[in-house]
Amino acid sequence: MNYTTIGILIGLGFAVFVGLDLLLQDYDFISSICAFLIVGAIFSTLCGVIGYLCDDDEKVNNTIKTTINTNYSNVVNFHNGVANQSFVSDGLKYTFDYDEETKTLTVFTDTSSSVDAVFINGEKQDNQKASDKTDKKKDCVSYKTNDKVDTDNESSTTAAVTDTDLQQKIKDKIQSKYNGAVMTSFDTINLSGTFSCDNIQYNFTSKDNMLEVSNINDINDVTYYKISN
Repeated sequence: MNYTTIGILIGLGFAVFVGLDLLLQDYDFISSICAFLIVGAIFSTLCGVIGYLCDDDEKVNNTIKTTINTNYSNVVNFHNGVANQSFVSDGLKYTFDYDEETKTLTVFTDTSSSVDAVFINGEKQDNQKASDKTDKKKDCVSYKTNDKVDTDNESSTTAAVTDTDLQQKIKDKIQSKYNGAVMTSFDTINLSGTFSCDNIQYNFTSKDNMLEVSNINDINDVTYYKISN
């Protein structure tokens, strides 16, 4: 039973109570019936409107929740209040905003500095579900390395091989710590670059056998890894 029906029934129930109360106070039957009809019309309409607004809010809330659960995996801590519109998916927190007039749901990263996804009538605008992580590499830019080797100088050749080995170790470390990571750039001279994983962009840099990885959208999300020898 929806809130609109409950509201109308509450209004009618109050009208019946008023009518019976008047009869018990020795009011004539006609007066009691008139009071019942007037009170019933007023309170049933008022309570019905309140119920309708509650139904509308519940419908919007269910629409938002369904869209988020459909497009994000392992959703927990869903909140859709005035001061808190957020949820957590796979350990990452997101905030959102919903425009009822255009039926547009916009999901932001926790910092609200970038848009993670936009949904209109429940449909993601790039036609790919946010939780669809099976083929993210098609959306990433492939990287190229330009290793220059001086074939006339044996020491230069040895150094180049060593650098290439370190570059591979950096890539292997990223792949081992970030499952499905896709390199989007790699400065082979400074041993730094960027990669994406689960729709999150990261910066990385290597120095003194340590790899520093930072979340582009969260300056506090910085992790250090030792590069194997």
